[in-house]
Parts: sequence; C-alpha cells; structure tokens
Amino acid sequence: MVSPVTGSVVRGVNFFGRDDLVEQLWKLVESDHHILLDAPRRSGKTSVMMRMVDQPQSPFQPVFISVESCKTVDAFFVDLIDKCHKAPGLCRTLEKWGYKSKRFLGTLRKQVDHVRVGEAEIVLTQIETSSWINGSVVERLLCIQEPRPLIMIDEIADFVQALHDKDPEEATKFLGWFREVRLSSECRAMFLLASSVHFGYTLESLGIDEHLNDLHLETVPTYDEPTTREYLKRTFSAKGSPISPEIMEALIERFVPTYPFTLARFVHDFFRHKKAFTAAEAIRIFKGTFLKNRQNSMYHQMDRINEHYGNDIEPAFAILNHLAVSRTPKPMRALKGIYQKKRAELGPDKAGRLLSRLLDRMEHEYYLIEEEKGYVFRDPVFRYWWVRHFHLEPVE
Repeated sequence: MVSPVTGSVVRGVNFFGRDDLVEQLWKLVESDHHILLDAPRRSGKTSVMMRMVDQPQSPFQPVFISVESCKTVDAFFVDLIDKCHKAPGLCRTLEKWGYKSKRFLGTLRKQVDHVRVGEAEIVLTQIETSSWINGSVVERLLCIQEPRPLIMIDEIADFVQALHDKDPEEATKFLGWFREVRLSSECRAMFLLASSVHFGYTLESLGIDEHLNDLHLETVPTYDEPTTREYLKRTFSAKGSPISPEIMEALIERFVPTYPFTLARFVHDFFRHKKAFTAAEAIRIFKGTFLKNRQNSMYHQMDRINEHYGNDIEPAFAILNHLAVSRTPKPMRALKGIYQKKRAELGPDKAGRLLSRLLDRMEHEYYLIEEEKGYVFRDPVFRYWWVRHFHLEPVE
C-alpha cells in the first residue's frame, strides 16, 4: 500500500510512479551524461533524487545538496564538503586527508571570508591547521576514482540568481568554472542539477549563456491516467476505504494529468470528511477544501510570472485567462491576437517571434502544453483554481 505524503520528501514504500525516471537517470549517469532535471515545485524531483541516494548504484556515491537558500560560493563549498563527508563512500577518503567534520567546518567558517573564483579554478582560502591538508578540497573530491561522486544540486537556478544579485562577475566566473569542471577529463564526478525555475531562462534573463549545452535535459513527468488510477486505488486502500468506480471517474476527470503531491493533498482532505464517500461529496471537497488549501502553491505559480516575465506579464495573464475559460485547445494564431493587443508597440513579425518565445517558456515552466490542436493548461487543477480565483466563466 502507498500512503499519501504531503509534508516531506517521499521515500521508501510510499515512493510511487517514478521508477522509470529513476532508471533513466541512472542510465544517463552511467553513460557519463551530466543532467539538468527540469520540474516545477511539488512535482517530486527531490523525492526522485533522494531515491537515488537511498538506492545507489555502483560505482557511484550520490551526494544531495539543496542550494535554494545559499547566497555565496564559499557557503556552497562548505556545505558540499560537509555533505560529502556524511556520504558513506566518500567519508573515509576525506578522513584520510585529515578532515574532521565539526572541527574543520568550524575553522573553515571562521577563516574563509570568500572563495576566489578564477577563470579555470576555484581555490579555497589556505587554512593553517594540522587537521587539514591545504589546497582545493573540492577539486580533489571531484577527482575521486572510487566511488565516483554523483553530486546532485537542487534549486541551482535560485543559487545562481542569488550569486548574480550579489556579484554578477562572480556568478559568471563560477558558471564558467563549473562547466570546465564538467568537461575536464580529470573529473570523475557526475552532476545532476535540478531546478523548479527554468535554468536556461534564468541565465538568459541574467545575460549569461553557453553554460548548459553539455547537460542532458530531463523532465519530471506528470502522472498519466493509468498511474493516477493506481495511485488513487492504493492510497484509498491504505486509508481503509477502497475507492468506488464513481469517485474514481470523478477524480480522473479533474486530475489527469497531475503530480503525486496534488493527489496526496486531495486524498488527505477527502478523508478528513467522515461523510466523503460519494462522488458528489468528492466533487464538493475538490471545489471547496482542496482548492482552498492549495492556494499557497497556486499563488506561487502565479507570482512567478509577476517576478520573472517582465514585459510579457500582461500577455501571459491574458493568455492564461483565455485558455482557462475555453473548452477547446487554442492554436497559436488564436493567441497571437491576444498577444498583440497587450504588446501594441510591436510589429506583427516581432510580435509573432516574441509570442513563440513566450509560449515556449510557459510550456517549459509548466503553465501550458501544446497538444495536436493547440495549447491548453498543463495542470487541470491549476486551471480550476485559476477560473475560481479570477471569477471567470467558461465559454463555448
């Protein structure tokens, strides 16, 4: 049975529906591909990475580090070294070098004011201490032959954005160094970078490019209909109440395609209501408690447009409004008129190019998806919430 998990990373027996993705990531790593894992928040990307930590494959030692709140290069390296020391396969090597976690980190945090970023290397400030060997610890770590480090860095786009906000030159140099490391014949480490903000567009907005073309892009897929059915079947059974065919069909209509956290949140809300064992009650809970409880994550999705879309904020909202009330997919030509009204200063040719770029970005950042007949909301739950939040009425 699978229990719905809503407040933490999903691990162990509750990890469900992602085994194919985990297998694909391991195959890429084994064939020496560095990876960029692209996925929105609450899609399960961190759970996927932790699954790789929990079930490592030889000859790799996975090391997970989240850099969402990291603001400086030195803080990044201190955390990375400490996480490597806690990894079973790398701990012994570090201790052979004289590394003692608590004592060394205390010394490092006191004595390292910054990490100098050079064109081809990053050098940690020299530390005079008998428990440590001077030099670039990070570079030595990345060259360990056995086991090979698999460095998994979560929310890399947030880290680079924070670096750039503080010192644009340092951010650019760090990215240049990082790419050289990945391409170096001496580096034995593999990298899996993950981000809920599209990393490519982050770099583009900062005026930085040509640092990602060595990365293999993978995405965290939504649950399709068979996976959603099986997840609902197992989680309802775990709650002691097998799902009825009527409730199943009502939920499939409203959730497919979706992510596991969204389903887990609904199952949790559903079983808080003692009388919630009919399709009508399931729909009522979906429209009421569930959508209300999902407001924070929905606002986050909406606020990302306000924060990152610049001149395309109004066109993006207008396009989402149009798709939210439409019962059929809309081709690009139908959206072009909406875009041109909001960007009246542009000529038709330039408007067409910028619209294409905007739609591509919105698709990469999980607002839309292009189907055979046109564009629709990628997440039906987000569409339901959007209609309700903006008091829209479906048409056609």
